[in-house]
Amino acid sequence: MESDYKSPLKKLVKFFEKSRDKWKVRALKSSEDIIRFKNRIKFLESSKAKVISENKALKEKLSLIEEELKKNSDPYLNATKHTKTTEQNLPSHRYTVSTILSWILFVTKG
Repeated sequence: MESDYKSPLKKLVKFFEKSRDKWKVRALKSSEDIIRFKNRIKFLESSKAKVISENKALKEKLSLIEEELKKNSDPYLNATKHTKTTEQNLPSHRYTVSTILSWILFVTKG
């Protein structure tokens, strides 16, 4: 049998063995990487699903709180940020500081 290679057979055997061993190492590392990436994908998908469900629950909770706030809120506190305070937004009674202080003194000494 005539060889197509010009190098001695002993050298060729060593070269092919090294080449095979390097290929095996690369193939094992690639398969380990694939397994690791698959596990990472599973973890990220489950984590994403958990975050989405938590986000949905928090949005529902927020909407319930906003509805309750609208029902129980004081009309004087609902003034919008862009409107100025007018006579309509304020209560109809007003007391001076001296009147308030005199009432406090009256109640505390009384």
